[in-house]
Amino acid sequence: MILINSFELYERQTHISSVLLLLILLCCAVIGLGRINNPNFFYSINKGFFQLKTQDKSFGESTRLTGGANLALTLNFFTTLGLGFFLFFYQNTSIFAAIIAAVAFTLAFVTIQQVGFRLTSLISGQSAVSENLSFITNQVWFMGGILFLFLGLFWILNMKAHDLFSLIFFGSVAFISFIRILKGIVFASRYRISWYYIFLYLCTLEILPVFVTYKLIQMYFKMDL
Repeated sequence: MILINSFELYERQTHISSVLLLLILLCCAVIGLGRINNPNFFYSINKGFFQLKTQDKSFGESTRLTGGANLALTLNFFTTLGLGFFLFFYQNTSIFAAIIAAVAFTLAFVTIQQVGFRLTSLISGQSAVSENLSFITNQVWFMGGILFLFLGLFWILNMKAHDLFSLIFFGSVAFISFIRILKGIVFASRYRISWYYIFLYLCTLEILPVFVTYKLIQMYFKMDL
């Protein structure tokens, strides 16, 4: 009986790993399609992520990403972020529950990052906030998707190191979120936006949702146990 159960667990693990590796290959294919018409594809992603510049100064015409590349990188970010959440939850729950949790947390993360700065722009009455923070968000997502892609690949190939990769994954999420906030503050200071709106944006639309998400994850595992 023990041998049969062990075999079943092994087959289940092998099957899901094969499916996830196929998903990784599809993400690589999507990025490859995005790079076709962009010779400076990865240079542009790196430059946009690390340089603290506003929308009109971030890229020259020679390094600006096309619409197709933007779409490919956005799809890659959604997929790899969801994959990271799935791998995190999958270790302690069923496949179906892990998929539901991954979709829910991915949508929550994306919604928070897309709605927050738009509300700030509406309250402050400055359209430049929405335009530039939307651009900054894309810059951070593009690099984040590349990071999550490599992380997902190594995670799938080393499922036994679940705790380590979980820590790296959430550390990566925190890192790209920090860069996004830092770039937003630099932009706000250059445009001389009131610190009242910056404080409102950070506390209610960035920090609070992260705290709530952390508490929800804690509650999830307590209920699961």
